[in-house]
Amino acid sequence: MKILLCVGLVPALVLQAACGEAALTLARPLASSAEITVDYDATGLHLLEWNGVNLLEGTGGYYIIGTCTGADDEFTNVISNGSDGQTLHAPGACPGAPFSLSITGTNPMRVSIQIGPLPVAYAGLSVPFDPKQTLFESFAFSSSGYVVGCGASWSPRSGSGARFDTIPQPCTIPGHGAVGVARVTSVPDGTWAEITGPVATVRRTVISSDAQELYFIRHPYTHNMEISFGKEPLGSNLIPAGSVLNLEEEISVREPGSAGGVTDAELVSITLPASARPGQLVAANVLMRNSGDTIWSEAGDHSSGHRLGSLAGNELSWVPRAHEGYSNSVTDQRIFLTSPVVAGGGASFEFHVQTPAVEGSYQLRARMVQDGVAWFGAEVQATLVVSASVDAGVAADSAVVADASAALDSALPPDVTQHADAAQLADAEVTTPSTGGCGCRTGGDAQRSGWFALMGLLWLASAQRKRRRVGTKR
Repeated sequence: MKILLCVGLVPALVLQAACGEAALTLARPLASSAEITVDYDATGLHLLEWNGVNLLEGTGGYYIIGTCTGADDEFTNVISNGSDGQTLHAPGACPGAPFSLSITGTNPMRVSIQIGPLPVAYAGLSVPFDPKQTLFESFAFSSSGYVVGCGASWSPRSGSGARFDTIPQPCTIPGHGAVGVARVTSVPDGTWAEITGPVATVRRTVISSDAQELYFIRHPYTHNMEISFGKEPLGSNLIPAGSVLNLEEEISVREPGSAGGVTDAELVSITLPASARPGQLVAANVLMRNSGDTIWSEAGDHSSGHRLGSLAGNELSWVPRAHEGYSNSVTDQRIFLTSPVVAGGGASFEFHVQTPAVEGSYQLRARMVQDGVAWFGAEVQATLVVSASVDAGVAADSAVVADASAALDSALPPDVTQHADAAQLADAEVTTPSTGGCGCRTGGDAQRSGWFALMGLLWLASAQRKRRRVGTKR
């Protein structure tokens, strides 16, 4: 598949919710005028042209490669290039494994790979990105510390990147020349790695994977970055026969010297009743967009994940759904992510609010936070008026609201209840009434209609996105 894209302004898409005053306006963001051309199929990425310069010219591309011996030998390696798109090409005695490789989008490109079950134990299996050597001078990654060398000889280095010419080359590829590796020995979800030079910066961001290591290789012909499913030294760390391995990542290109690694968030919408009775449990939803270029993820130990947190001025108690957050006090509350959120994508944080027993006007204040690192992005603010005079026949009963939330959980796909992606959100301008609520009736029927309207919009956008993707494949 070949795509030519000149990034520019796309007409806005305006969606009107059933909630009357709370209109949600979605529009494509303005981006740079850089031109990108890509050519890919089920075996890999074969052309990546940025502003008329082919970054992969004459040297390689993006593909899968494996070895049974640990040697870099084109006559025995298995490889996706030149394959039938279903089984790795095997020119030698090492048998090829079943695989699938799909690429969607252009900048960023979303890549999904599955390899296996492996027919035999492999000594090495990786996904390289091989650019033209003269176009890339330096490498960087999202953690600190790496080792350099090759084979069984390694030396530690500190920092989060360096120039390729600082990597020693203690090994030799027969018939080709000297080679050396800068190696990162852990690749948790959310890891990013990039190479940069005078023409462009290329970044790979891991969304989810079975990857074990990350390599920047000073090769005779390329300055490349490679995501590996094995560990060095290759001969002594076999990947067992029968293994099934997965990698989902984004590949993006930007101008050299432009900002990278920015964590940011935009508020798309907040859904909360304008008023409620004392002691009532009401549903809330905050829809945020990832407006940076890093992935939001929820750490497995809940120590450093990206989540929605209550701020010092918050006056309302949150009631998270089971295993999706906590509430220690009104100023120490979190709603967790349930899936990673890529750059440009979004997350829908659903929870309940317990109204105070005392009448008054109360503030909901929240912001995105990476715990242990920093608060970031736009602040969320809304006002909820608690009054016993709210008509009991109009106000939503606690049990009814809870039942409506449970119905949403069971009726909608998981990615709709938590995750919205870039094609759905793009850029957003939000109109919220001064009351901080939805601006519509506070009755149970109105509450449920607002929720279903919001979820319906997300479902519709998701369906449109899927149709667009299918339409671009050839």
